[in-house]
Formats: sequence, C-alpha cells, structure tokens
Amino acid sequence: MDDQNRDDNQTKERVVNFALLIQQIETSQGMEYKLRTQNQGLPDSEIILLVESWLDAVKEKFKKRIKDGLFPPDRDTSDDD
Repeated sequence: MDDQNRDDNQTKERVVNFALLIQQIETSQGMEYKLRTQNQGLPDSEIILLVESWLDAVKEKFKKRIKDGLFPPDRDTSDDD
C-alpha cells in the first residue's frame, strides 16, 4: 500500500448509530406508547450513560423553566414570618 492510500484509510470516519424511536398512538382505549431501538454496535454501557446524561440535561432545562416561572428574579422568595 502506498503512502497516499495509507493516509486515506487513517482519515476515514466510521459511524455507528443507535436510534431510539418513541411512538405515541391514540387508540379507542387511550394513549399507547411503543419504543423501538436499533443498535449498530455501540456497547450498552455507553448507550445507557449517553441517554441518561441527555435525559438529565433535558430535565434540568425543563426544571429551570418551571423554577423561573415560580420564582422570577425580581420576586422576593424569603419567608414573610
């Protein structure tokens, strides 16, 4: 293999996907949810940590919105007693 081919092989990216699909289905009995995953080779431990970290960040974002609505910066939150 010549130097150019060796360099090309070293710079190529390899992409491995994990996909999570959440479907909300409205039926005559109410809402149903279906979850599907597809993994192209990521270790379960990495998926768990990545999804958990993402979920924590999303939860914090929503919590902040709620907290900001309950306790606006210009409102005194100290006890009146």
